Amino acid sequence: MFEAYGDLEGRFESTMNIVSRSGQQIDELARMRHRCQDAKELFQIFMELNSGQSIRLMTLLEDSANIESLRDAAKKLRRLLAIAESNIPGAEQSSEGIRAVAERFEQDMLARFQKAYAEGNMSQMKVRRDPTGHIS
Repeated sequence: MFEAYGDLEGRFESTMNIVSRSGQQIDELARMRHRCQDAKELFQIFMELNSGQSIRLMTLLEDSANIESLRDAAKKLRRLLAIAESNIPGAEQSSEGIRAVAERFEQDMLARFQKAYAEGNMSQMKVRRDPTGHIS
């Protein structure tokens, strides 16, 4: 009887190990899928800008009503700026468009911050520090 219990416990542990590894693989695939979706969106925005349009980028910025969507927009703009600074041949129009939109976004953020400061609305004046202590 103890032997049967030991066999059952061994199979259970083996099954749990398999399930755990499967869960880790599923999590990794979900992260990879999310990164691929982000890269696809950045590529589409970049290609739109290269063809003289900025529909996706402007929609992204206009939909930035709450803090999370603002952070998402800022993150995508930082990534797009990194792409723009890589001097991709034939993508000068995209690079100029990204820089112009980033400047406009920065001005909008400063205006929002100044408005929140004037109103004394501290929740809208969120400030973050990076690991080196710089404020962003």
